[in-house]
Amino acid sequence: MMFPKMGKKKKSNNRMTDKPHLRWLSTLPCCVCHIEDDTVCGHHLLTGMGIVRGMGLKASDRHTISLCHTHHMELHQCPNGETAYLARHGITSGVTLAERLYAVSGDDYAAHKIIMENFNEHL
Repeated sequence: MMFPKMGKKKKSNNRMTDKPHLRWLSTLPCCVCHIEDDTVCGHHLLTGMGIVRGMGLKASDRHTISLCHTHHMELHQCPNGETAYLARHGITSGVTLAERLYAVSGDDYAAHKIIMENFNEHL
């Protein structure tokens, strides 16, 4: 009797993955407090135009912003949701911010400029 090979099954969905982009995001400042440390990671947006989510599905890596651990956890615990949390910190559109960062992926100078523009508008 033959048994099927054991191993991981690759999920079949249309989610775009970009590991180099996620690694690069973790080198940027937090989009909320601008701290640059080893706790910064990519936050996959939960809501927004063009974001497909569902049970067990993350947004595309294209729809990811850099957040420090503190702000990442605060965002996930915000009772008013992601959009309200980001707006409270001057980010009017997480999707626009994520797409702008993705467009300059790998360019530290351009990314810092985008993050600081958002910060200066919030002041």
